[in-house]
Amino acid sequence: MALVGGLMAGRRPDFFRRWCVAQVAVGLLFLPWLVIAFGQLGRSSSFPDVKTLGAYVERTATAFGFGLAVDPDRLGFVVFVLGVPLLVGIWAAWRKGRGWEGLLLLVWLVVPPAALVLYSEMVKPFYAPRFLLQATPAFGVLLAIGATAGLRWGLHWRLRRAPVMHVAGVLWGGAVVLAVVGASAYGLNGYYFDPRFARDDWRGLAREIEMTSRPSDGIVIVAPELTEIFSYYFRGEQPFYGMPRPGAPLEETRQTMEGLLARHDRIWLIIWSPDILDPTHSVETWLDRN
Repeated sequence: MALVGGLMAGRRPDFFRRWCVAQVAVGLLFLPWLVIAFGQLGRSSSFPDVKTLGAYVERTATAFGFGLAVDPDRLGFVVFVLGVPLLVGIWAAWRKGRGWEGLLLLVWLVVPPAALVLYSEMVKPFYAPRFLLQATPAFGVLLAIGATAGLRWGLHWRLRRAPVMHVAGVLWGGAVVLAVVGASAYGLNGYYFDPRFARDDWRGLAREIEMTSRPSDGIVIVAPELTEIFSYYFRGEQPFYGMPRPGAPLEETRQTMEGLLARHDRIWLIIWSPDILDPTHSVETWLDRN
């Protein structure tokens, strides 16, 4: 955002150098977390497999315009309601010798979702709309440019000389603002009132196990990468295990579960996205039988 603002304000060589130095400093401070984050991402497998390019585009448009608490299938083509002002913003950002600013905003908007799609198609499913957060500022700036471009064009025409052009520009700006506010309100409604998008209550789950478990119990979490979240809230002494190990054969999972059952009188089972993390339901099935 600072780079875009500086370029648009006309501060080019000096500002760009200072911006690069600042980014290097931030990157060095962020480096310890990157080591942990890349390790977690390497183990993670809890991402749905998106089948078509159209589905990628639809989910991306929904995330940018409406947020994450919305079902794209229920909205249909409405998810693209902000596409027109977005295109106008891209076009306006290129006008009046501001091509570099427009290019930077366009790259900022397109590269993150494109990288997710390519990785998902070439390596393994990794597409999740929440990863698009870093590109939303570019989306917002381009929408604002699109709204103000039409508004300025209308105000350029005097009301007495060209009333139709004047009113059209004002209506355009107002319509874009209403569309953005309406889309945001619809998405927030899902966050606050739709139980399908409620966040998992790990705190409540951890407290329930703490109050009702025995010292000899063990805890199995069918989501290995979520053991860090559970450990943040859990204050009990019982050990917990992430199962199954990503890519582990069924025999290894069976042997591990046998060892856990031999060490613990009871097993608490926490299941999260089993169809993705344990598609054969090996852990749950083995516990049911034993």
